[in-house]
Amino acid sequence: PQVSLWRQGPRRLHGSPSCQFRHAGRVQSSYRGLEALYDDGYGTVKDLDYFYQALGQLVEHDSGPPCWLCPVDAGSTVEDAPLMLYLPGVDGMGMGLCMHHKALGRIFELRCLHIPFHDRTPFEELVTMVEDVVRAEHSTSPNKPMYLLGNSFGGCLALAVAARNPRIDLILVLVNPATSFERSEIKKLLSVFSPLSNNACIAITALLNYNIDNEVNMALSRMQSGKHPLEALIRLTNNMSSSLKHTNVLDKLPEDTLQWKMKLMKRAAQYANCRLQSVTAEVLLLASCDDNLLPSKSEAYRLQNKIPKSKIFFFEKHGHSLLLEHGVHVSSIIKCAGLYRHSRRYHRVFDYIPPSTTELKEVDKASIDLLFR
Repeated sequence: PQVSLWRQGPRRLHGSPSCQFRHAGRVQSSYRGLEALYDDGYGTVKDLDYFYQALGQLVEHDSGPPCWLCPVDAGSTVEDAPLMLYLPGVDGMGMGLCMHHKALGRIFELRCLHIPFHDRTPFEELVTMVEDVVRAEHSTSPNKPMYLLGNSFGGCLALAVAARNPRIDLILVLVNPATSFERSEIKKLLSVFSPLSNNACIAITALLNYNIDNEVNMALSRMQSGKHPLEALIRLTNNMSSSLKHTNVLDKLPEDTLQWKMKLMKRAAQYANCRLQSVTAEVLLLASCDDNLLPSKSEAYRLQNKIPKSKIFFFEKHGHSLLLEHGVHVSSIIKCAGLYRHSRRYHRVFDYIPPSTTELKEVDKASIDLLFR
């Protein structure tokens, strides 16, 4: 059965004239509409089978130019929430954030960029599309920050927009950004598999995207937390076979998809790297240490040296598709880094967000681990 995943992005501009210069915290509680120990959705983590099923639905009914979509499973949002734009990886589907829709949708007004597989919009035009939204939102709420969550290719897109708009209050969350494309293993990989079909190359790349070690660790963790071993084994098997079960999705893609995506990635990396010195935004780098496609760990250090206001969070035993792996709580990381705010300056009281159920469980787990050391 088909699941309603998206609603069309809002046409209205963010905010209203009556609250253009209002500091949300000083007028009301910053977390109005958000209860203590709220459900962030991480307790019922979706698996890869859900991701590929949703991807198949999008590909089957995909048409038209790039657009903005809002996930319907995000739930109710905290009052006066800042805007977050999700800029997807090179697949462009915008589904890479599916495991974080609820967690991020509770504290942000979340919109996801969707680029159909059939679309051939040049990188510069994608930058302009995102930039138009950023500038329009800034014109109505000049004192509120905007968040750009860029995954891989989307990281290049976020950096390009930030470099072109240094006076707008942007906060960038970059997940394994593809600025290291020229130093990556992707080119070598594709040359080795060049005799294979276009779809076979895409399937192999998708498998390398995901980290098997993380799935095994997740299964062991579920058993240690009291789950039945058979349940953990079934989940592990489903996740590792999901990309193979849904290979029919590849049959619906245009034959030149892979060549176009690689060309787009190369241009994105070149464009962003030439403008790093112009980035004045706060940047949070999330880097996987076991990325098989990009040298994400070394790239995070390089970007930190280039961008003044940047922080790094490293993830051991995680692959390139970090947002689709277990144990990655993006909303919690943003809060812990002190980057969640409603105005130009972070305030410990006015920008306070209560802990979620997952965060409480993680604290309890850490306490138990300390007791047994």
